Amino acid sequence: MGCCSWRNLVSGALSQSRCYQLSSGGTALSNSKSYTGLSLSTQYEWQVRAVCGIATGPWSSIDNFTTLASKQEVDLTDKSINNQISVYPNPVRDNLNVEISSDIAQNTVVKVFDMSGRLIKQIQANAEIGITTLTINLSDVAAGMYQVQVFANDKLTHVSKVNKQD
Repeated sequence: MGCCSWRNLVSGALSQSRCYQLSSGGTALSNSKSYTGLSLSTQYEWQVRAVCGIATGPWSSIDNFTTLASKQEVDLTDKSINNQISVYPNPVRDNLNVEISSDIAQNTVVKVFDMSGRLIKQIQANAEIGITTLTINLSDVAAGMYQVQVFANDKLTHVSKVNKQD
């Protein structure tokens, strides 16, 4: 049996352990740990180490992450902004298009986040009445899954995931 231990370096927090069993049919590993109740806009440090029976490996170097400043929700009941939004192509290699069809002129912000919540790209434009297509160059972004958020006049109006490929 092997164990992975997470040591939360937040004051007053306890260590967490997750164990896995190796079997002849394959390896069942847990490679993630979820925490709830973290504070907004706060930097946390973390480390991992291996515990195999009575042998314990060293702690990894300290790494960190910062929680988002707020949890945004899409308000689909707000009829003041009537947008139809398409995000394509998906999967994307270089340029991601965000097509906005609107019946009002609006300030539009498109944000691209990695799956850890880190802002990767952001563009802002004034979308006119009709169809506006915004293009985000993702050629310099690593392959993986990303979240796209579209804001119209400071209101979150669309969220989607895109798969970036090399």
